Amino acid sequence: MKHVPGNITRMNIEDEIQAAAVRMEDFGNSEEGPSGKYEYYFHDSVIGSRSYRRRNLISGDEQPVFSTNFYLEELGPMSLSVDEDFAARLITFTGQQGQQIVVTDINTGINFQVDIRTGGMQEDGITRYVATPTVHNVEFGPTIQDANVTYHTLFFTICDSKGRPNAVYGCIFFGNKGSSDDKPNSRPELVLVDHEGSNFVDVQRTKGCKYVAIHSTSKTSNEIYLVGKDLSPKLVRRRQAGIQYFLDCGVDDDVIIMAQRTEMSKPQKEVQDGILGKDFKVYEVKVNELPLCEDFGEEISANFRSAGTGDGCDFFIEDMDIFVSHICFYERSFLNGTQRVKVYNRKRGTNTVIPSHDAYCVITPAGNINYLSSHFSFNVESPVKPPVSLQYDFDHGTGSKAYVGERKVQDDYPYTCDRVLIESHDGTKCPLSIVYNKSVKISSVRPVVLVGYNCYGQNQSLLYDPIIMPLVDRGFAIVSQQEACPSIAVI
Repeated sequence: MKHVPGNITRMNIEDEIQAAAVRMEDFGNSEEGPSGKYEYYFHDSVIGSRSYRRRNLISGDEQPVFSTNFYLEELGPMSLSVDEDFAARLITFTGQQGQQIVVTDINTGINFQVDIRTGGMQEDGITRYVATPTVHNVEFGPTIQDANVTYHTLFFTICDSKGRPNAVYGCIFFGNKGSSDDKPNSRPELVLVDHEGSNFVDVQRTKGCKYVAIHSTSKTSNEIYLVGKDLSPKLVRRRQAGIQYFLDCGVDDDVIIMAQRTEMSKPQKEVQDGILGKDFKVYEVKVNELPLCEDFGEEISANFRSAGTGDGCDFFIEDMDIFVSHICFYERSFLNGTQRVKVYNRKRGTNTVIPSHDAYCVITPAGNINYLSSHFSFNVESPVKPPVSLQYDFDHGTGSKAYVGERKVQDDYPYTCDRVLIESHDGTKCPLSIVYNKSVKISSVRPVVLVGYNCYGQNQSLLYDPIIMPLVDRGFAIVSQQEACPSIAVI
């Protein structure tokens, strides 16, 4: 350890890791709700509880949403109703078998336990009646207007006897408006069941809040259904080997599809093993044009493989966020794994590229569930820099100032994250990330910790990691493989 300056004791190291972890506490974890009325955030206490709260974006008034005690219950998926009056959550009780879907009336604080008892369902040729099914996910769907009363559709997925999510049920949530049998919801109806053992089923409300998308996904293909307030699923496109697609919908029945086509000329084993080329193309169709056959609809001009920033690198699409006026694409370089965000103006058909900050390795989507929002949020971080929440204003076309809680982003951090391309033995260019503290002067060669794993196609995480900070602050450089690039070989 001749290269390591400073005192080295277990207590010193633990104190430094704790101090580095405290930087995460300033990270703003708030997100805007689906109607744009409130901003939601949570607070953890030292006694093992977490309270969820919200702030009115106009008046600034705050109110509790719900709280949970981690010693007594495990908190699962959550969902807000479209009008933000109710919050649903899946609870699994600690130390005993049993689950509940609990819906909280945010304005009154009243909790309702959803009746999740389902009817008979065929599995392996046998009809099973499930009184207490294993629930995997829960999601509020579109609202139903009946005279002056608003009801909410509620969907949840359940698992088969092997623990595989394979069925979707839907019901009408009445809440405190009551029903004929004084239950908070109607009897759950089977919406869709997938008996194929290699497929997993999940639900997600679309951005425009008019539908819930049901995803039936395997390693190499998928198919999606859209379900409205009538609880009747509508197929988007039939499953096809080697093709995966994802979608979101707006308020005008516009469907944005991100489709990935595997080259069928590749060996069939590659298709079976789930090695899909990252070659997404983006299309737009209308709900009344579904189901699709071979084509995915009209291709959006935002999807082109071009550098856009003059650096000579091609980029592929990894994810997207749709809004009423824009679509935001999260992209990654084929060459070196660098990320960026491209903002596509849906009316003008123009693109604006937001390049990644030199000091940060990772760009991730933030909470963008308000379809009508005039801005979108994303997070940036690196192994040595805690996450920062950034906003991009659609109206002004420039990024606004970034904040961590109420603290401005500090660009004077001494930490640096460099990206380099190393040629492997077969000539393949492999991207590596090198993080270090540039303020630490090294008299000789800088000591290096080389991190390599990549089993099962897993890459090293480039998220903020307080554990490495004691080494970095003592002059070490941490070198690791970047997140996946289609063109690289395994190191």
